[in-house]
Amino acid sequence: MSSMKVFYEQYRTLRDRNIPAVQAHAIAKHAAGVRLWEREHVTDYLADPGVKVELDGRTFTVVAEHDSDVRPDEFDCYDPADVAAWEADRWEYVIITVTTEVDGSEGSDSLGAVDIGDYWYTTSGLDYWQQVISSALDNDMFDGALEDAKPGITRQGVIF
Repeated sequence: MSSMKVFYEQYRTLRDRNIPAVQAHAIAKHAAGVRLWEREHVTDYLADPGVKVELDGRTFTVVAEHDSDVRPDEFDCYDPADVAAWEADRWEYVIITVTTEVDGSEGSDSLGAVDIGDYWYTTSGLDYWQQVISSALDNDMFDGALEDAKPGITRQGVIF
């Protein structure tokens, strides 16, 4: 499926749910990009909770584990419907960890308190693993894992 087809399907779905056109356009564009990226780079879905990702000639493992140390009432960005959905287990907080190996040295980058789940699908347009990968990309976690394994390295292999 082309990224344009993914975009238009997602856009129509969001508009059918009365999401404003400008917001639906931005969400659908992001969803299409993540889906295209996932299709090109995810090489294997591991036994829960991980995926293997091939990126710039390197293999990364992305893992998402439940983060039980966080509650939505610790933040001021959730409305009562969001909190009720969390209490009903429609979304959760996870800790995302990206690991890789460079010249025999393992590196990783972790981020906690990431909100992921079916509840957010209606606004993000991304399924569970797409939400996880999107968060890892948005937070430069692939570069962070490389930097941890070999200081100064980037995904393109440049040492600075």
